[in-house]
Amino acid sequence: MKKAYITAIVDSLLTAKDVDAVLKNATALLEKKGHTRLWPAVLRGVAREFEKRCVDAVPLVAVASEEFSQSEALKQALVTLGTNATPKTVIDSSLIGGFLVQYQDRMIDASYKRALTDLYRKITK
Repeated sequence: MKKAYITAIVDSLLTAKDVDAVLKNATALLEKKGHTRLWPAVLRGVAREFEKRCVDAVPLVAVASEEFSQSEALKQALVTLGTNATPKTVIDSSLIGGFLVQYQDRMIDASYKRALTDLYRKITK
């Protein structure tokens, strides 16, 4: 039941312009149904859902060095994930080479680190 309230409030907040009206209507509905004890948990859930949606809206790209941040393979990976938004780029020297793209609930790992780890696992089996 809590998830239903969270989903309804988040969807209402994303479509409505008046945040105060949405929250007042939600509290009134909770009082009417006798679910006022759920309000703190619902608010935490709404905050978590907003944070998740904001983080998911921007693709995160980890590259080994600056030269990989403009590669054609990286651009193709972003297209494959269905986004043309400007990614947030982070340099991660532990990748050795290549890149790692995270967008929404999907990830493309084209790093040398993963390739070397996979090779090591195959050899040592």
